[in-house]
Amino acid sequence: MTSALEAEGTFIEGAFRSILTIMNNSDNSYQLSLLVTERCNLCCSYCYCDKRRTASMTLETAQKAIDEVLTTYPDRPLRLLLMGGEPFIEFGLIKGIVEYIRQRYHGRDVFVKTVTNGTLVHGEVQQWLADNLDLFHASLSLDGSRETHNRNRCGSYDSIDIDFFLRTYGVNAEVSMVACPDNMNHLADDVITLQEQGFRVKCVLADDCHWDPRHEPKRWASQLSHLVDYYLTNPEQMPFNQLLESVNIIGSGAVAEKCRPGCNTHCIGVDGRLYGCHRCTPYYNNGIWRLDDESIVDSGMLHNGCAQCPAQPVCCSCPALVASVQGNIELREAICALFKVTHLANAVLLARMFTECPNHIRLRNLDDNTKHSLIAGAQCIIQNLQL
Repeated sequence: MTSALEAEGTFIEGAFRSILTIMNNSDNSYQLSLLVTERCNLCCSYCYCDKRRTASMTLETAQKAIDEVLTTYPDRPLRLLLMGGEPFIEFGLIKGIVEYIRQRYHGRDVFVKTVTNGTLVHGEVQQWLADNLDLFHASLSLDGSRETHNRNRCGSYDSIDIDFFLRTYGVNAEVSMVACPDNMNHLADDVITLQEQGFRVKCVLADDCHWDPRHEPKRWASQLSHLVDYYLTNPEQMPFNQLLESVNIIGSGAVAEKCRPGCNTHCIGVDGRLYGCHRCTPYYNNGIWRLDDESIVDSGMLHNGCAQCPAQPVCCSCPALVASVQGNIELREAICALFKVTHLANAVLLARMFTECPNHIRLRNLDDNTKHSLIAGAQCIIQNLQL
């Protein structure tokens, strides 16, 4: 298959029938990402997107992509992710996409999500979001305290109506935050701040930055240790995503659910071209590294040693991240070390939960078999993981 970047992408028409046939039928849902705009009203410190690009998608292009998926896979749920840039710069397009789904695909299992910096979510946008909770969810990009967020994200904290997201989405209010070397020393406090406000926290490690393998894993370990102590003394707080690994699958022969670009997910660029992942689009490729579809499809391991690592079944679920660092030995080793620290922190948290806080919300509704598997997986990591 010619790579998306070498051929400058494949147009939508007919593409899903020829390419998506490699989907694994055991996957029940399919995620389609639409890059609705390349424009953004912020310039965040860790953003690696090509700011020279300012195009937006047309409604016709979005409709054609949705039609292709739902026609090709009439029995599969569709999870539609609207990406940017800042998606709400194209609020009219977002409304058009949702209205199209309501009218043409009423009764189909379709749900639409986006992640927004929140600065444009006021007035009419807020009312529209409140009126479309059944079909649309907006997660908020927020990096923690006012000080941290403003340092990373252009002083935008006070331009966001944080209470709106909490009030509107309740227990499903979700924050996406980014961990980078610049905010690592107080990341745990920022996670705690967000959780105590009422958000579920999804934290990712920044891709395009310098992770020093000599220092950053130690700082990451310190922050995760702080959070382990916090969750053990606050049993009603569900741990944030980095401390929710499914270690119960270790030793079972299973692997954690992973994103498989070109298999269970694709991205449509602003111009209607089909890519295996948003990281393959020209907007997300920053010129330092360039990914094509083939380079990410089988990028499940950082290096050969991964196959022998006891935590491999629960390791990184982003093939694009893995592929993008494979050519940089120092960065690859730093990422590997950060992942290993994360796996060990998960194991330690579980081991301590079972002995110090067995009624923690993390464990409360699990059956005995799952609990035994969690204990076994945690023990395997503690005993065998080589840091």
